[in-house]
Amino acid sequence: MLAGSPMHGDTPGTPDRAKRDQLRRTLEAVAARRRAAGDLKVAVVPLHHYPGTAANAHPTAFQHEQIALEILPVLRALTGW
Repeated sequence: MLAGSPMHGDTPGTPDRAKRDQLRRTLEAVAARRRAAGDLKVAVVPLHHYPGTAANAHPTAFQHEQIALEILPVLRALTGW
């Protein structure tokens, strides 16, 4: 599983959005190469933006729970759990 960063914002026209878009393109390219090589157990999880708090940009405990909920369906699909 390849996941983007939940810390990159998604407001169009901002440097943060440019970083988010570049990371997503890179992850998709890596996944496509792996699939072309026969690795069908690879997936990209495009996480939403989780801004943390005004004092700390890292996601909060609750936001980590939300990230896990985004990852879970992809993990289940890849593993069959």
